[in-house]
Amino acid sequence: MQPSTVLEFPPAPFYLLLIPLFPTTGRPDLVDYQALRTVKQLAAEAPWVTEAKLRWWIFHAESNGLSAALIKIGGRVYIDRTEFNRWLEAQRLAPVKPPKAA
Repeated sequence: MQPSTVLEFPPAPFYLLLIPLFPTTGRPDLVDYQALRTVKQLAAEAPWVTEAKLRWWIFHAESNGLSAALIKIGGRVYIDRTEFNRWLEAQRLAPVKPPKAA
């Protein structure tokens, strides 16, 4: 008879490394955790948008395209600032003209 196998797990910080939330690695499939913001943090960084407006955009994310910038962990929603900026740029009514060469 073989002894029962006991699984030993490393301390919790090791598990955080397994989650694909690494700093910028040049890989587009990984999230830069340093760019994640809560609604309050993003509203504080961008005073032109209120928490209420951000929450409205998040509530309607499936229809307005913002869902690509959202990460939900448990009941908490994080906003990827890089993807949020891409989404915001896509909302322009007219393309930005490049500056004229001197």
